[in-house]
Amino acid sequence: MTLRDLSQWYLISRYIEKLDLRMEDLQRRIVAAETMLQQIREDIGSIPMCYSGMPRGSCRKGPVERYALSMASLAVDLARMCEERDRLAAEITVRRSDAADALARIEAIIDGLPNDETREIFRLRFVDCLSWKKISEKFGITEAACKKRIYRLIDRN
Repeated sequence: MTLRDLSQWYLISRYIEKLDLRMEDLQRRIVAAETMLQQIREDIGSIPMCYSGMPRGSCRKGPVERYALSMASLAVDLARMCEERDRLAAEITVRRSDAADALARIEAIIDGLPNDETREIFRLRFVDCLSWKKISEKFGITEAACKKRIYRLIDRN
């Protein structure tokens, strides 16, 4: 058992939280793009079509052409965001599995500890990710004593 082994769950959990935030932001952007796309479709339907039979110059684009360009650009952006969402979802799934494995290893280590108080300190620190200060307050001992107890066990193993 090393400090690195014990810290894996914490590190993976923080990384998953960041990925979840990215996913939420991406979902908001996808919804906004889909809404804009729908609005453009509705706007195109309300444009009066005036055909005079006369050709237009190539430098002037009509409203339909402008909307079509906006739709195409949005559709490309939306496709990219959906691909990113799928990639992110797959990564979150893998990381959640890694976190579950790391947590199981930590729980196995904790279950093998000599007494209840030490097990509880380990659990509070490495599973619940509490600060040394909060843990020491809970047990009525100093932070130094709390750390010393844990690090001494880690060094022995």
